[in-house]
Amino acid sequence: MLHKVRKIHIGEFMGPKEDTEAFLERLADELRSGGFELVDNPNDADGILRGQIQIKKGSDKFGGNLLLALERMGAFALDDSDTLRAMVRMNTPEGKKLWAGNFQRGLRSVSGLDLARVRAKDVVKKLMRDHQNQKFMSDTDADSNDDDTST
Repeated sequence: MLHKVRKIHIGEFMGPKEDTEAFLERLADELRSGGFELVDNPNDADGILRGQIQIKKGSDKFGGNLLLALERMGAFALDDSDTLRAMVRMNTPEGKKLWAGNFQRGLRSVSGLDLARVRAKDVVKKLMRDHQNQKFMSDTDADSNDDDTST
């Protein structure tokens, strides 16, 4: 079913308002660049994206004061970079799951890096890959069915 998705509605995403808005803006850009049509009405969509955004600021992800104290004593170097996690799910307008992804690993902020854009690219890249893989499998099944009818 995923391979038939052309029109996408971006539904509700939970998370810190500013980070979520930035991510959704970039997600919309990436989806359009990937050849998907965005629709305002969820009933006009083939798939509806919903999810959650989490941003972890530097030392927050390590659990606070004890680790900061250990770092000051030279016990280890605290990684102060930010991470952005996106948990995304696509359903049909009727609520049937089409696709999901949890995007977290391998992304740390560096000066000038737009975390929201990088994460949005990750989401759309995987969506397009899975979309193409399912289309390929569907085409392969159709070809084998054609072969069966010709014998």
